[in-house]
Amino acid sequence: NINYTRTVDFLVSEKEAFEFKRRVGNGADVVTLIEDAGDIIAHQATEQKRATRGLRGASYPYDQFLTYSQLEEWILANDDGELMSSEIIGETFEGRNIYGVHLGDQDPTSNKKKVFMECNIHAREWITPSTCRYFIHMLKSAKNGVDLTPSSFSMQELLDILDHNWYIIVSMNPDGYQYTFDSDRMWRKNREPNQGSQCVGTDLNRQFPVGHLTEGGSPNPCHFGYAGTAPFTSREANIWRDWFMQLRNAGGGDIEAQISVHRFVHAKY
Repeated sequence: NINYTRTVDFLVSEKEAFEFKRRVGNGADVVTLIEDAGDIIAHQATEQKRATRGLRGASYPYDQFLTYSQLEEWILANDDGELMSSEIIGETFEGRNIYGVHLGDQDPTSNKKKVFMECNIHAREWITPSTCRYFIHMLKSAKNGVDLTPSSFSMQELLDILDHNWYIIVSMNPDGYQYTFDSDRMWRKNREPNQGSQCVGTDLNRQFPVGHLTEGGSPNPCHFGYAGTAPFTSREANIWRDWFMQLRNAGGGDIEAQISVHRFVHAKY
């Protein structure tokens, strides 16, 4: 929020950069953070393909971003039916599965309290499904006696996380996420068409009743923050709500927290 940080970042083309600096430079300090974002994006795509070539399922490295099909393979390969299980909780407009992952005692009716966690609601935020994936990997490793904790935590503190049952959507927006690999790295929304408009996609993070069409949400289908005509008009938001309510109504421990994982910026190359 610029009111707090007093800074704002812009992504502009090389052609527009000089004019941009001329117009705002007198009233603000202008600093170039990245000289060529396109070069970083191209390098990232090449490295991702190189680093994952020939790998399958559980063997994908944790220091690389995965395409959606690779992420799906990883989820299924790590479903051991004991500490971790997965289920298809819905299907996107383009026919991709959305998975719900359960990490814990595999009993939603148990007295353990629940934590509901979702990643990748915004397509371009590649680090968020990677974060969910590594979080699962760390907990599974700790349960098997392998300590991957950072120095600021102990292995016991990590294992204590399993005092709760965790319900995780590793990728909330599979269609948009895959589109960032195939076509537009900076795409944010889902890929479902909007009736009466040639513009595609809804910002899934603006699809909830609280604050709908207020700060950050737009009524314009062509805007990157398009909030839809009403809450829960997108498939993905309905899938989120239905699974959340299913878990809430299952009995046992309450849902103690809901975590939505986002990122501001990242450069991984």
